[in-house]
Amino acid sequence: MNATSVSTQGEPQRLAVDLPYAELVEEVLRDLGLCTSSRPHAGIGLTLIDPHLGDEPLDPLLAEVRRRLSACHGGWTPQIGKDRTASSTIITGGHTRPMANGLIPEPDSPPMGSLAAFSVPSGRAGARIGLVDVPKAENLQLATGQSMPAWKAHSAFILDLIAQVAPDIPEPVVRGALDEDGGKGDLWEVATAMVDLVLDDRVDILLLPLACYTADGLPPLLMTRAIERIADKALIIAAAGNQLAQTGWLLGRCPTSSAWPGAFPQVQAVAGDFFGGGEAETRPPWLDALTAESRFSGAFFNGTVELEGRYDTQFSGHAVWAGTSFCAAHAAGLVASRVDAHTSARQAWQALLDEGHGLRRPSES
Repeated sequence: MNATSVSTQGEPQRLAVDLPYAELVEEVLRDLGLCTSSRPHAGIGLTLIDPHLGDEPLDPLLAEVRRRLSACHGGWTPQIGKDRTASSTIITGGHTRPMANGLIPEPDSPPMGSLAAFSVPSGRAGARIGLVDVPKAENLQLATGQSMPAWKAHSAFILDLIAQVAPDIPEPVVRGALDEDGGKGDLWEVATAMVDLVLDDRVDILLLPLACYTADGLPPLLMTRAIERIADKALIIAAAGNQLAQTGWLLGRCPTSSAWPGAFPQVQAVAGDFFGGGEAETRPPWLDALTAESRFSGAFFNGTVELEGRYDTQFSGHAVWAGTSFCAAHAAGLVASRVDAHTSARQAWQALLDEGHGLRRPSES
């Protein structure tokens, strides 16, 4: 693999097909001697097809399916894409290790050890936020001798950041679409969670502190379809991706590589001064807003935490953490706190950018 390619190792070996044509694609796969299983989702309008390839590569099969369909139907093929991997942005480049001690002052109040205290009765002022992330950690107090990977507190940290700036909003709805085995998730799970939060849970703001990258920089079908279905129904705020802090190529990406869903024009992509506040030529055109801070203090594990590349570190219920995930969470909280009977989430977003307090446009830095 050359230095500029994106590895597909570990990518799910499954296809996403336009819902009305799933059976047509499955018929081609059966003709190729493959046994398939499928899972339709009406909300996103796609069917997930698993051809049960094992360790065989998916790309040659996808090319052959398209070739056969095109040959049989006068050059026409239905929309077919690959399921991919999406990750919490702590996994995708940039300096993102939480710190037990940082330059941000310690909070005056005792650190939050459990998220139970975050529950807020419904009916309060403010918007309802839907969060797609790792499953919510209900208890941040670790038992003696127990250790935990840092990424498992990602959603807990984000919920606390929201609570700091929007303490009276309804409790956010969390969909744990990123799995328990590394902070990554199949794009099918992420995209369907996005659609379900907006169409079923009726959230006002959809917060996506995650990123998916493609080798050619083009948007993946699953994410495209999800955005098409929900963009007019909720304000979507996403992490701009920690690749913005890079100085060159890393893991097949450069500072201006498109991070999906942040790079969609219908999505508000957020970074901070450290992540995207540098020279104008290194800022991607789809970056929509910068927070005044790039590093935040929030709720974290109380106990021993496994930090990649370092020895285990002792935390006492909070951490200082940098990343565009947290910039997006801070922005979502600011917006949610401004929403009321007379102000929509989109209006609150625009007002914050116009005022330049807490959020500002990249061109203003």
